[in-house]
Formats: sequence, structure tokens, C-alpha cells
Amino acid sequence: MSSNDRRSGAIGWMASNPVAANLLMAVVMVAGLISLMDLRKEVFPTFPTEVIRITVPYPGSSPAEVEEGILIKIEEALQDMEGIEEMTSEARENVGTVLVQMYPNSDMPTALNDVTSRINAIASFPLEAEKPVIEEILAKVQTINLTIAGSQLSEHELKALAEEVRDDLLATEAITQIDLVGVRDYELAIELSDATLRQYGLTFDQVVNIVRSKSANLPGGNLRTHSGTITLRSQGQAYNGENYRKLPLLTRPDGTRLLLGDIANVRDDFSEQPILSRLNGERGARLTIYTLGSQNALQISETVKNYVADKRANLPEGVALNAWFDNSRILKGRIDLLLKNAAQGGLLVLIALTLFLRLSMAFWVLIGVPFSFLGAMWVMGLPMFDYSINVLSLFGFLLVLGIVVDDAIVTGESGYTYLEREKQGLDSIVHGVKRVSVATIFGVITTMIAFTPMLTMTSDMGRFGSNIAFVVIACLFFSLIETKLILPTHLRHIDVHKERRGLLPAVQKGFDRLLTGFIERVYRPVLQTFLRYRYITLAVFLGSFLIVLSFIPAGIVRFVFFPDIPSDEIQIVLRLPPSAPYQLTHSYALKIEQAATEVNARYHKVSGDKRDVIADLEVLSESDSRADIWAALIPSEERNINSVTIAQWWREAIGPLPGIKELSFDAKAGPGGGIDLDVALESDDLVELQRAASDLKNRLQNIDGVFDIRDTFGAGAPEVDIQIKPAGELLGLGQAEIARQVRQAFFGAEIQRFQRGRHEVRVYARLPLEERNTLRTLEQLWINLPNGERVPFSEVAEARYASGISSIKRIDRQRVVNIQT
Repeated sequence: MSSNDRRSGAIGWMASNPVAANLLMAVVMVAGLISLMDLRKEVFPTFPTEVIRITVPYPGSSPAEVEEGILIKIEEALQDMEGIEEMTSEARENVGTVLVQMYPNSDMPTALNDVTSRINAIASFPLEAEKPVIEEILAKVQTINLTIAGSQLSEHELKALAEEVRDDLLATEAITQIDLVGVRDYELAIELSDATLRQYGLTFDQVVNIVRSKSANLPGGNLRTHSGTITLRSQGQAYNGENYRKLPLLTRPDGTRLLLGDIANVRDDFSEQPILSRLNGERGARLTIYTLGSQNALQISETVKNYVADKRANLPEGVALNAWFDNSRILKGRIDLLLKNAAQGGLLVLIALTLFLRLSMAFWVLIGVPFSFLGAMWVMGLPMFDYSINVLSLFGFLLVLGIVVDDAIVTGESGYTYLEREKQGLDSIVHGVKRVSVATIFGVITTMIAFTPMLTMTSDMGRFGSNIAFVVIACLFFSLIETKLILPTHLRHIDVHKERRGLLPAVQKGFDRLLTGFIERVYRPVLQTFLRYRYITLAVFLGSFLIVLSFIPAGIVRFVFFPDIPSDEIQIVLRLPPSAPYQLTHSYALKIEQAATEVNARYHKVSGDKRDVIADLEVLSESDSRADIWAALIPSEERNINSVTIAQWWREAIGPLPGIKELSFDAKAGPGGGIDLDVALESDDLVELQRAASDLKNRLQNIDGVFDIRDTFGAGAPEVDIQIKPAGELLGLGQAEIARQVRQAFFGAEIQRFQRGRHEVRVYARLPLEERNTLRTLEQLWINLPNGERVPFSEVAEARYASGISSIKRIDRQRVVNIQT
């Protein structure tokens, strides 16, 4: 083959033009470095959810009332809308939620407008229902938690301090999304005793209407005069409890006035729902900071930690400010792992190639790794793509690292071999590279094709896989460019004519003799023996293969969708029956918190480590029947006991908790834990659903290996169904009117809402708390008749006692109950 023939084609031309090859390498690597600085850094990749959420608060309602009055009407309004993949609805006490899942790549602004117009057209929502909140769910990733704790802080002081910290963080350019939990909303309650109202000849409705008329700011228009325009307005809005107490209800002929504070207890405080929020044994509030859009998780984490370090010096004595649950450390760990593996792999390749080939060749082979990685990052940062540096894309880099190095080694070794054999400089290098180009190119293309289907997946897990596939394909593409167009140019400088002397050539010759001896004395005889007895070799291979396959049905090798990986956090969920008092839930939650002390003591004894294994512990209960406990452990690399064992210790330390519905521990990272089997049963007949769920659970219990079977059909709290008597109908009352008066007495009548600073405060009128805590009050309640007279509740209505449902779930307009294991 002539010199011109060898230098033909892209490989030969680039090898003959080193300026072009070096320029290509420089452009790609510089572009990659620039893109690396601009690429979004996040823990997990974010994707459009294509979900629209419709939330309709219906204060004081039961799940059945929410289903009938809210959910079914929304479902019917949306049932013929195009582009809906699935519609999931859930009715709970006081609120109904509908999730509309659109098909992938839907035009979400158009879909959101369509949903909004259809919901706003519904005119038959219950009068007590609030305005629907319609929003597209945006993808956000929790980055870090920030907790303020201090036993000496009052709830008002804690809320004010937490809001101050939130405002400070939002003032930075790095953070835009913070959720505040563990504190209640402000509420102003006007508590009116039924007996007191009757004493003064007033009714709930009269007090509500008077307060509304007295507490209001009203614009009066403009007065245009010769000297200018004057704005007219009336400012009478009350903004605090003292203002409301001074509102006049009646003015007597003698000039005396009956003020609201004379007959009512005006409580300017928080909503009545009790909350238990503690961090490391002290009252606290939590700020959850999220990463949105193109924000940098590493920058957000650093900003929060720097703020904590500066803010601690200005906090009152005894108040702690802690940053914990930092998910960005996962991203940092993956970056460190990638750099560590790349360094270790590069060192091994450098040593191996140097021992048998040339040091300069080993160097240029290794250059292919950063070139391929930076090239992939350059493509990731292009406007047409939306990829980021996250744990999955970093896994893609780790996955492709070995393939990139292998491709460069094969190409470089072939070029060097032909250079030593032919000793024709550049022509030999090009000949050697072309000799393996077809095999290496098709090998890389085959791998790229294998990963290509992952780019087109639209499911949740498929979208996560697209990050890995894109990185692998991009790295392999630039690996081909480097090994075929750039590497030959750099190998041309190797001089095989010059005699090499010194320690390194002597070591290389020694290793060459050892390798040759191993091939001739060990490898070749063994290979010849296997070939001579080829049928025995094949039989041994097939037998070994069958034995290995039998490990799966024998249970020696388990088959799981995701492996169980111990985590650095433990989450505990405590659930009691809906009828349980909040005091019992809080008592059990505190018992779980106290048991953590025993876990730390046991860890000290077993491990010998003086540090507490539970570094941070948060207890949060925002409902009467549920509490969540989060524990952050010291990093796994700093302890020799995994989180699953620690969770088991914790469970043992807690002991029995009578009457609970669920006590679950999650000490595993990733999707390996959770629900193994989930069967959904659909029917409009609630009794039929109960019967089918019970039958399926009984059948599953007979299957070996299936345990912890539960369903989502939970009994709710006891209910009182109010029904009108014939006597009530004769007196002109209706079912709805009696229910309305009972509702305003126990739940409360919302008088108004006003803005106090940044907070919207609701004003309710209701019975005093001590009267609302007993059913005797219902029997003794007086009902207002249309003619202005009053009669006892028991004369016009009756209370029927029944058991309610804690929640109702619907999928595509059908009631659903899930059987889970």
C-alpha cells in the first residue's frame, strides 16, 4: 500500500494535518469547560410533570360530602377533555383534590387554560366550598432543611423568627422556593355562647352580619372640585383582637352600647389544629429549601450553610439554627466518586501502558477521557437539550469511563504495533489505526444503539434513564472522534528508531519477558488442552451455566426490581385511627423521640463510638391521627452499623403502642423499599369494594412469602348524621338550614378575611371550645325558626351515629381501593 493510499480518508488527512487535529481538540475541550461552568447542578434530574392539580377546600365537610359535592362535578366537567391520560381524585375531610395527568409532551399552558375555564364554569359547588385552586405541578427537588428550635420561644416568636429567616434566604439570588412547616396559620376566633346570645336576644347570623358591616374598608369614589380631585373612602376594618372587641353590636336608646367584647371571647391567635413540631427535643419550625429550574443545588446548599454560620451569632440565647438533610451531599459524593475512579483508572492505565509500550503513548491515550467527557458536557449545555449534572448523568460518566479507555487503548496499541513492525512513522500509525477502525467504530456504534431506546422513553423511570443514555452516547461519539482523528496525530511523534536506554526500558523488557513466558508456558498449553478436549470443555461450561442459573429459583440469588440499599436517614410514620385524640398521637410521637436516646446508647456500647448515631431528629404532627419522625444519621462511611439495623433497634426500644393503625420504618435509600405489590380494585359500589378487598386479602395471605397485607380502605372517625324531624318541617325548617346552623355553631361561620402584613387572617364566629368538645351541646343547641323564634335542636332534628370513611380515592371516575404488600 502506497503512502498516499494510507493517508487517504479522514483518518489519514487529520494525521497529516496536526494543526487541524489540535485545533479540534482545543475547541471541544474549551467549549466543554465553558459549558461545565454553566450546566445546572442538581441532585436528581427534573422533568415536566404534565400534571394539573385542582384543590377545592370545603371546610367542615366529610369525605363523602367532598366526593359528591366537589369531585364528581369536576370529573364530569373534564371527562371529555382531550389529552388526559388519567384523572385521580381524592376526598378527605375539608378538602377535595383532583390530579389531571396529561399525555407526555402536552401543551401545558393550553391544557391549564382549558381546565381552568371548565372548572370556573361549574356553578353547583356547595356554598361553603372555597374557590378552586388550579395549578400546574412544577418539578422541584428538596435540597436542604433548615430548622429553628428553642424551648423558650413562644409560638408567635418562633413563627416570626422562621419568617425572618425565610425572608433573608429568599432575598438571595440563589433561592426562590421555601416551604415553612411546623407553625400554624393565624386565625381570629369570636367565641359566642348560645346561652349568652339568647340572653341578649341575638343570633349567630345577626352577630356575623353586624361584624361584617362594622369591620370593612370601603372606597367612596372620587370628588372632583375646582381645586382638584379628592378620594373618598371609609376605613373601619378591624385588624386585631382589641379592634374586634370594641365593635358595637347594639346601641340602646339611653346611649349605652353593647360591644362584641361584652358577650364574646375574641381570641386573636392561631388556628385550632394542634401541632407538635420538635427538633432534637425542642420546639421548632422547619424550612424546606428546594431547587427549581436552572438553579444550582450545590450553590443553594452552600448559601444556606453560610447563612446559618452568620445568623447563629445574632440569635437569642438558647435558640438553635441547624441545616440538615442536605441532599446536595449525594451529588458531591457522586462527583468525588467520578473523579476518584477516573484518577485510579487513569493511573492503572498509565502504569500498564508504560510497562509494555511508551509513556508518551499512555499519556495521549488518557487524554481521550477528559476530551470525551468535556465533549459530552458541551453537547449537554446546548440550547436544544435540557440536561444537567446530577447523580444519574454522573452515573453515565462512570458507566462509560471504561469503554472510552478501552477504545483508546485498542486504537493506540494497534498504531504502536504497526509502527514498531513497519517503522514508517506516520504511515505505520495510520495503517495501524485503520486496521482496527472498522471493529472499534462498529463496536462503539453497537453500544450507542443499545442505549438509544432509553432516550425515547416517556415514563417516569424511562425519563430518568434518558440522562444516563445521553451521556453514554455523547461520550462514545467524542471518543470515536478522539481515537480516529486526534490520537494518530499525537502518536506520530513516537520515535522507534532511537535506541532507548535507562531504567524504564530495562523494566519494560523485564515485564515483556515475563508476559511472553506466561503466554508460552501457561496460557498456550492450557488453551491447547481445552481445544484438544473440546467436548469436555463444552460440557463443563454448560454444566456450570446451568448450576449458576439454578441459583435464582433456589433463592441463593434474589431477583428484585431494585436492591435494598441502607440509607443515611430513617423515616418513621405513625398513624392512629381517625377517631384517636391528638393527645394520644402526640404522646406516642414523644415516646418514639425518647426511644432515640436508647438507640444512641446502644450504638455507643456496640460500636465504641462516642458520637450519637442519630445526629438530628425531627418530630412533626400536623393532624390528630398522624405523626412523622425523621432521623438523620451520621454518614454511613463513618459507622459500621447500617440504618436497617438501627431502625430495628429503634423499633425494639419503642415497645408496644396500643391502638395504633400503622408504625412503619423506612431506612432504605432509593426505590428499593416501599410497596412491593399494589392491586387497585374499581367499583362505584362501596360495599362491593369492601367485600372484594377483603376476599383478595384473604387469598393473598395463603401465598408463601406475601405478608404485611393492607388496604387503603380505612374507617374514618365516628360521624353524626343530622336529620330533620317532621316537626321541624311543620315549623318551616329545611334540612339544609338546620345543617347550616349546626355548622356555624361547631365549625364556625366565616365572617371575613383581612390582610395583616403578609398574612391573610380568617375571622370565624363559633361556640366556645369547651362547649364544642361535647355532644351534649348539640342536643342543647337552640335552632332559629323562620319567624324569629327558637326551639331546641332535639325538637326539630335528630342525630344518628355512624362510622365514616377517612378518605375516598377515585381513578378515572371510579371509586378505587388499593391492596398493598
